[in-house]
Amino acid sequence: MKLLNTLLTVTLLSTALCVSATTSQLNVTFKHIEKNEGNLMVALYNSKANYKGEGSPVQYASVPASAQKVSYTFKDLEKGTYAIKLFHDVNNNGKMDTNMFGIPQEGYGFSNNVGKFGEPDFIDAAFAVDGISAIEIIVR
Repeated sequence: MKLLNTLLTVTLLSTALCVSATTSQLNVTFKHIEKNEGNLMVALYNSKANYKGEGSPVQYASVPASAQKVSYTFKDLEKGTYAIKLFHDVNNNGKMDTNMFGIPQEGYGFSNNVGKFGEPDFIDAAFAVDGISAIEIIVR
């Protein structure tokens, strides 16, 4: 009986280690934040369809914009390809403020620092996550 309990414990521990070994994390550093107020509203996508609004982000975060450079870690991710969209909600109204011509009045950014003149395609913003990964995004 003691041997059976030991084998069961070893099997459960091995399974737990395998499960934790298959998940990844992504450390994101946001740079050049102009105002130290409000929140960065960050959405992480794992497919072109979700990125284009046909689904939901894999994870979503509201990161306090407390300095010119802040970080956030997305945890429990599957190995794969992802892209990020964000905007700096300075006034905490829950939306990206634009002027009458649709030009953003609050900071924004995309993974790979693409999209200076509009939203880039998923493939241009895409990056790989495997194990512990890290990227930097400039908030424009």
